[in-house]
Amino acid sequence: MTIRCIVFDLDDTLWDCEPVIQQAEQTAYRWLSAHYPRISECYTLPDLIQHRINFMRLYPELHYNLTLLRKRWVAQLADETGYSRALVEPAFMVFWLARNQVTFYHQVLSILTKLAQQYTLGVISNGNADVHHIGIGDLFNFVHNSEQAGVAKPAPAIFQHAIHITELPADAIV
Repeated sequence: MTIRCIVFDLDDTLWDCEPVIQQAEQTAYRWLSAHYPRISECYTLPDLIQHRINFMRLYPELHYNLTLLRKRWVAQLADETGYSRALVEPAFMVFWLARNQVTFYHQVLSILTKLAQQYTLGVISNGNADVHHIGIGDLFNFVHNSEQAGVAKPAPAIFQHAIHITELPADAIV
C-alpha cells in the first residue's frame, strides 16, 4: 500500500519540549506569585513542580487528560492556600499560553509545508499543545489528542480513532 498520510507527535518531535515546559512553569509561577502570593510563600518553583508531579501520580487514570489534571492540581493549591478556586482557569491559561510558545526544530516548517503538498498530515498527541494557536494548524488535516480519545498513547484506541478520522486503511498511514 502507498503511504497517503503522515501523522506526527508534537512535543520532542517538532520542538524540544523540556525548555517549553520549563518556561511555562516559570511563567505560571511568576503569575501565581504576583496574583496569589500565598502559593509562592508556601512553595518555591522546584517545590511546586514536585507538588504537581506528586499530585499527578495519584491519578494515573487521568494521564490522558493533562489539562484536567493541571486544573485539578491548581484547585488543590487554591484550597491549600485559602484562595478561591476562581484562580484555576486564569492560572491554567497563563500556563497554557506559555506552553504553546515553541521553537521549532531546524527545517520543521519547511519540511511540513512540503509534506502537506503531497500527503494528508495529522497530529496524535498526549499533550495539550495546540497547533492552531501555535500557528501551524493549516498544515494539518486533523489533530487528535489523548483528551479527545479518552486514552493516551500507546493505547491502541488513540491510533484507531485517528485511522477512523482519516478514512484511510491503516497501512496507508505512517
